Amino acid sequence: MNRCVDSLAAGAPGFVYRIFGRTSDMVDPGPANTFVFVDEHEDSICTGAFEIAPPYFGPDTWWINLPASRHGGAGTFSFADGHAEVKKWRDPRTTVPVKRLMWWYELDSPRNQDVVWVRERATSDAPWTR
Repeated sequence: MNRCVDSLAAGAPGFVYRIFGRTSDMVDPGPANTFVFVDEHEDSICTGAFEIAPPYFGPDTWWINLPASRHGGAGTFSFADGHAEVKKWRDPRTTVPVKRLMWWYELDSPRNQDVVWVRERATSDAPWTR
């Protein structure tokens, strides 16, 4: 589940990106552009939350958690408005083979357009960082 869709963390101080506690909080991006669930890469699963480096960090991006790519190099997302999308990955660094690791480590992926695509659909900058 998208870490930014978490009613327990909504309104908590210190976040540099928006945390949505309810659908009505999703104004940037809106519910049709905010994913709730993602098909996560097997080696990346370590908690119940899918985290992405927040938009605040700019174009040099990295994966905190990695989406799956086992469906022909694509990942599946379900959005807050109820629709689902299959996203074909464009950057080969996003399609990491399954290694059956015990623990996932963050993956540097500078200027990866797939990270940007996921990040734009996870959250946005908190209002005070703009």
